[in-house]
Amino acid sequence: MRNNTIGFIFQSYNLINRTTVLKNVEFPGITGGMNDDDRRRRVLKLLNFLGIKDKTKYKSSNLSGGQQQRVAIARALMNDPKMILADEPTGNLDTKTGQDVFNLLTLQSREFRRMIIMVTHNPELAAATDRAIHIRDGTIEKETMKSSITHANEFKHRTCFKRHRHHSSANAGFGSNTCKSSNICIQVLLRKALLRTWTLLRTWTSWRPFLSRTSWQLLSWTSWRLCL
Repeated sequence: MRNNTIGFIFQSYNLINRTTVLKNVEFPGITGGMNDDDRRRRVLKLLNFLGIKDKTKYKSSNLSGGQQQRVAIARALMNDPKMILADEPTGNLDTKTGQDVFNLLTLQSREFRRMIIMVTHNPELAAATDRAIHIRDGTIEKETMKSSITHANEFKHRTCFKRHRHHSSANAGFGSNTCKSSNICIQVLLRKALLRTWTLLRTWTSWRPFLSRTSWQLLSWTSWRLCL
């Protein structure tokens, strides 16, 4: 599940320096059981998309910091994950290269609808995200959200409320059945939320030794918010 659902991007890249870019990127595909032809096709497509297809046969130790992080992003996308966890992905990069990497992550979120959870100490990057959670000394200070996202959520909640009200009105005279159906729906939603949180925490716990304290706190808080 972890290999196919979640992609990891680290501050220090965590590439295998003794082997080539091609081998680094295809490694998740090997462990995921992808056949050779599909794996090679996927690697070349990702490297071309990230602008480093000409570095396929290079060893990662011969690349610049920005290129190594692009290789790390390609590796994280190898199995087409639904979620990417990025632990200080721009921390070891200069401002321009860091912005390029951030733009790539933003593209993954907005164009390919992937969830990106990123830890950063850069306030400019945090301000450019759709949603930012500010943590100081292990405590959540505040949460900011872009107005467009807030309005979309409010519209969604209003729509759900109207549907529920319409459903209740349409079933007037069948109060007991409506109440029973509502209770069943609430039980199903709670069960799904608890299962999702438990699954995420179980997955992240095995990766806790590799993540910073701030990353772990943010991930734990996010899993709790998914229940809301």
